[in-house]
Amino acid sequence: SWDKHVISWVDVKWTVPKLIIKYEDLVYKKKLVLDHIISFFISNYGFKFNNLDIKKLNIIKSTCFNKLKKEEEISGFNEKNNKNNNSFFSVGEKDQWKKVLSKKQIDRINNNTLFRKIMNRFNYEISS
Repeated sequence: SWDKHVISWVDVKWTVPKLIIKYEDLVYKKKLVLDHIISFFISNYGFKFNNLDIKKLNIIKSTCFNKLKKEEEISGFNEKNNKNNNSFFSVGEKDQWKKVLSKKQIDRINNNTLFRKIMNRFNYEISS
């Protein structure tokens, strides 16, 4: 489940620096997150980047959701769950759960203490 997956990454005592990035931030604050990633690698690993402005523009263009979705339609995507025919790059919108989950499902999430704790930890709001 999502909560166990998140905990498996964030609560492990790694011996190397880690950087946790929320999907929504990566999509809606791409430039800010990209600058944060670059700073992380510079300060933690001493990376030096040449032509950084050009590379940042290329990263932003090549990781546009619609571009990735189109590439998946043409070439497929290895990370896709093959149990269904849904595409991996499906909607790509923040708060899409509000359109998909029923009141019963939302209540079930709200009443799950561990799940709720993780949601709160990362400032996700699930009440609707």
